[in-house]
Formats: sequence, C-alpha cells, structure tokens
Amino acid sequence: MFLHSFIPSEILFTIGAVTVYAYGFFFALGMVASYLVCLFFARREQQSTGVPWVRHIDDVLIPLVIGSIVGARLFFIVYQWDFFLQHPEEIFFIWNGGLVFHGGIFGGLAVLWVYSRIRAIHFLNIVCFVVLTLPLGQAIGRWGNYFNQEAYGLPTMHAWGIPIEVFNRVSGYESFNFFHPTFLYESVWDLVVFFVLVMLYTRKKMQPGFITSLYLILYSVGRFSIEFIRIDPVPIIAGLRVPQWTSLMLAGGGYMLFSYLLSKKKKSGMVSP
Repeated sequence: MFLHSFIPSEILFTIGAVTVYAYGFFFALGMVASYLVCLFFARREQQSTGVPWVRHIDDVLIPLVIGSIVGARLFFIVYQWDFFLQHPEEIFFIWNGGLVFHGGIFGGLAVLWVYSRIRAIHFLNIVCFVVLTLPLGQAIGRWGNYFNQEAYGLPTMHAWGIPIEVFNRVSGYESFNFFHPTFLYESVWDLVVFFVLVMLYTRKKMQPGFITSLYLILYSVGRFSIEFIRIDPVPIIAGLRVPQWTSLMLAGGGYMLFSYLLSKKKKSGMVSP
C-alpha cells in the first residue's frame, strides 16, 4: 500500500523564498472546500426563503476562521501546558501543527452565536450551514496530520500502517516502525458524516437544528472510538482521554438538542424531523 512505504515531509513544496507547509495547505484547502459548498447551500436556501444567507456567510467567514483557530490552539496549549510554559514563543507556530478540533468547534460556535445576536438571525439556522459542510473540511484537513507525522495510532503490522520517523515517535514507541493511520480513519469517517448530513438535508428536508444535533452526535461517536487507538500524549481522566470526554459532552449536547426539537415537533403535531 502507498501509505505503507511513503515517508511524508512537512514541507509540501518551495517556490523561491516561499515555503508551503503541508499542514497549512490542507488546513486551508479544507476551509476553502467547506466554504464553497456552504455557499452552494446558502444560495439555494436564499432563493427559497429570501433571507440573504450568502451575505451572512461571507460576513461571518473571517471572524469564524479566527475564532475556530484561536479555540483550537487554546485547547492544544492546555493539553501541552508544560511544554508551552518552557517554550512560550511557540504558542503562535501553528504551521508546526497543534490545533485541537474540539477547541475549534467551541470557538466557532461562540463566534456564530455572537454574530446571530448582532444580526438578529436564528442561531441554529446559520450553524446548520457551517456544520453541514464542516465534515468535508475536516476530512481534507486531517491529511495535514499525516504529512506532519502526528496524531497517529498504536503500532500495527497491517498493510495500511504508516511509517513514522524515529524523532516523531511517541515516547515508549521508538522501537516500532509502522502505526495506525488514525488521521485516515477520521478522514473517512468525516466523509461519511458529510454525505449523510447532505442526504438528510437535501432529500429528507431535515431542519437545521436536527442537522446540527446529528453532526455533534455522529462526529463525536467516530472521534470517541478512534481515540482508543491514538497514542499522542493528552491528559487522561478516569481512564479516558480528554478528547473522549469532550466527544461525550458534544454527543450528549447533540442528543439533548435532538430530543428537545423532536418534543417541540410532537407538540405541534409534526413528528418528523
């Protein structure tokens, strides 16, 4: 298998004095892909409702990106607190990796909530456009972890195992050569979530709040499961990694939102989400 023999480099390519890092490239590519698909659905909804969703998406885009990056970086700093106490200058070196997606979710939701209050629009409506296409961006962005040789899993002898350079191996695993490509597992799962949400939104006409709740549940189930074989150092509480606790919290929030919206539907005589 290609991944079994290929040794990736964190530098994708260099043109003159410009160096393009793979992590930043796939992160940006994922954001652009999500943005374009988001515009497609916003434009379609705008035509049927008259609400200027395209303008709202464009207006909130930059604050949303900034908020997501800040949240993602803050979570990583908390995870690696001892390291950053000794190397505070590296707090801003995000091109070296170090963004925790759960933090990005919280940062992004905070920005969308503030924007919805300022523009007097329904919070769940604008969130829906984002979470509907977010898994696509996640699926693409995860490949940055591959090129940085990070966020991999336990050692494996399977044909799809990926080689990790000695200096990138987690302490205690220096004698192993091949590891589970957990970045790939999550990338595939994110694509599945993306197609499921798009199908439910377009074919089943599922409403925004339900799409948001299902995203929180589906993504979290995948992330929680994959974390069992990841070995990158993160705090562990009561036998579970912190990302697993965060996933449980998001899935629980998604379930409560789904139940609340479903109960409202039933009371109004409409049982289908």
